[in-house]
Amino acid sequence: MLGSSAVDHHSPGPQATASVKISNEISSVKDHSIVTRFDYDKCQSKLREFVYREMPMNVIKLPEMKLMERAAVVDYLSTKLEEYLRNQDSAENVVGSSTAHNLVDNFIKENGRFAILSHTWGKEELSYKDMRKQRNLRGQGYEKLKNFCTISHTDYGVEFGWMDTVCIDKSSSVELDESIRSMFAWYQESYVCIVHLAGSRTLADVAHDRWFTRGWTLQELLAPTRIRFYGTDWHPLVSGPRYDKGWDLDTWLAFNRGRESPILPIVAEAAGVDLRVIRLKPFRPDTSVVSTPMKWIARRNTTRGEDKAYCMMGLFGVSISIAYGEGAQRAFFRLFEAILKVSNSPDLFSWAGEPVNQIIHPSRMIPSSAKCYLNTAWLETAIEWTADENAVPVEPATLTSLGMRMTMLLVPVELRMTPRNSSMVFSTEAECTLSKQDLQLSWFTLPGETSSWPGDRPEYRVAIWNIKPTTRPVPSHAAAVLLRRWPRARNRERYTWHRVLMQTSAITFDTKEGLQSKTVDELKDLSITIETLYL
Repeated sequence: MLGSSAVDHHSPGPQATASVKISNEISSVKDHSIVTRFDYDKCQSKLREFVYREMPMNVIKLPEMKLMERAAVVDYLSTKLEEYLRNQDSAENVVGSSTAHNLVDNFIKENGRFAILSHTWGKEELSYKDMRKQRNLRGQGYEKLKNFCTISHTDYGVEFGWMDTVCIDKSSSVELDESIRSMFAWYQESYVCIVHLAGSRTLADVAHDRWFTRGWTLQELLAPTRIRFYGTDWHPLVSGPRYDKGWDLDTWLAFNRGRESPILPIVAEAAGVDLRVIRLKPFRPDTSVVSTPMKWIARRNTTRGEDKAYCMMGLFGVSISIAYGEGAQRAFFRLFEAILKVSNSPDLFSWAGEPVNQIIHPSRMIPSSAKCYLNTAWLETAIEWTADENAVPVEPATLTSLGMRMTMLLVPVELRMTPRNSSMVFSTEAECTLSKQDLQLSWFTLPGETSSWPGDRPEYRVAIWNIKPTTRPVPSHAAAVLLRRWPRARNRERYTWHRVLMQTSAITFDTKEGLQSKTVDELKDLSITIETLYL
């Protein structure tokens, strides 16, 4: 999840104290030859900005294993900064040309590092209150914390660590909200992410580890620039360099002669994520292809239904407020709405399954969950479609109280047979004027969707939404939905077009080359029209 700009809830007292302390400390070295050249206020501001922008709200001080708030971290680092500046003064012949910004940057780079833990919750996990009151320091939860802290400090030389169970005060709604919204950024800004695969003693166990079934661990795999995987006994699952993900090129070539870390292909397959994506450092949140991250998360589980949406914020670079109790569908609806505001992805509406509950929103263009994207064909054709200049619509879809406002290309279709099935699930072939091949359609009908007129047969259209409303609107690859209306109901609301809900797969197809050059007027002769609908 990307870091939010939520107002920090800590009282100004400690922050003000820290600010005064930094000022005093910098002033105390004011007479030294190097320090007198610096802007002390900027030096103070830079340190504070880093801590409040890049570091978690609470961290574990290592090796003492004590919780520290940001204000306390600023206070602690200001003392180290004074010593650092004094040391630079004593080495003026070496660093005399340095600037204040360079000195503070170097200090932060060395002293502001923190390690972060990715794990699955087990029995006897410690809580924030346990750490604050130094109680219940025993059992499996404490052993996990101790091993994480020891490895982070000893093997990676960091003074701070973060672990979700003990570093988030869940009794504070403000802190919980900021922590969840910021978690993706914290994993991305960490110096190293320690992944504890509690169910894996060897590489052979990795593919079946519970860690790959949990929702939150997906962003914890993708966001960090450096990752090291540890097994049940807290030993690295792969020997060699310090990182499984995040090697610099020289280390990679020297140790492995250019070969991949053996654990990464296993991790990629178990996670269902392309190995090329896992290698990326840093991973960049993106909305250009929506269905792919949705597929990644769809088969994962979260303890609370809302978390299935919240844990995806960072993957798409969006932020929504945290509201436990709203339900999984409403949380997913708000996530979809946030993505819609910034995405023009050709696959945003290419889903199949149930729409969001009409109590939440009447539009049938909004999926009810990430699982609706499992049956899309987009992934296989994403590269080819992205290269198609007509694949992305210029006019944005807009969510209104009447439905999703979309400008679409409506194409008549002829069903090969009248679909009849007592289970309300229909399968048929359809001939579409634009498609190179017949469409294989399978959909389900909700209660109340049949006509009350005897013998009334519905009209069907394929509505292509990835078009450019230009003189030649037909794309080479079409993403579409199936629409239906009842002719006998012309004076009623039922006469309007409604989306038919695909049961097994979204509608995508290649269009006929000869029709791609047709103008809007020429398409009208084929009963193909551009219309703005509310679906």
